[in-house]
Amino acid sequence: MTAETLARASGRAANRIRFRFSFHLAMALIMAGVIVYGFSQTIDENLIHPLVPRPSLLYLHAAVFSAWLALYVGQTGLVASGNVRLHRRLGLAWIAVGTAVPLVGVPTAIVMTRFHIIHDQSDLPFLAIPLWDMVLFASLFLLAALQRHRPEFHRRLMFLATCSLMDAGFARFPLPDAWFHATWFYMAMDGLVLVAMARDLVIQRRVHVVFVVALPLMVVGQGLAWILWRHPPAAWISICRALVGAG
Repeated sequence: MTAETLARASGRAANRIRFRFSFHLAMALIMAGVIVYGFSQTIDENLIHPLVPRPSLLYLHAAVFSAWLALYVGQTGLVASGNVRLHRRLGLAWIAVGTAVPLVGVPTAIVMTRFHIIHDQSDLPFLAIPLWDMVLFASLFLLAALQRHRPEFHRRLMFLATCSLMDAGFARFPLPDAWFHATWFYMAMDGLVLVAMARDLVIQRRVHVVFVVALPLMVVGQGLAWILWRHPPAAWISICRALVGAG
């Protein structure tokens, strides 16, 4: 066996090992598992066999959300396997889907709030939760796009952007309502970020500045969203009614 052949075989083996032990790929698969499990608790009655037909926009939202998650797992896997060139070639698809998430997510939150108010007297102030999710995702996604030539910043911002959608999966776990009202889904989401921060601390001996800056801002935003939901001021109720056109 020639030296060149040995080098190629060694390179392929290294790629396999790197793929197998990639932290970010593992986290991407965990997040995919959170979404699959969480939505498996409600998807039949809400999307597949609903007693009352759902707005068509909800199905588009589900498709865009799923496309983002699939793309995130795929893109993370490509980097983990060393196929950075293909990862970059898929950049336009990544930008298109990422842009579509808030563009579809915001009107879906409004339309579905109106739908639930009409059909089951849903909690109008809860609109603060999905709207904050979209503000957070859009901000992190934009920063990730701007930092795409700085891999250490880019991958962490992409991780955080995807984390910002995880409360939708955690909130559907079959747990007591008291946990839901205490926003355990935010605590679980922040827990994913803390795991990534711990990994930085162990591997690099310091927490990356992206996490240092982003997590406190995320927690503040979550706190404000919770206040608007659980203790809504009159001004927020008025804004919600204007947006939803009901309630």
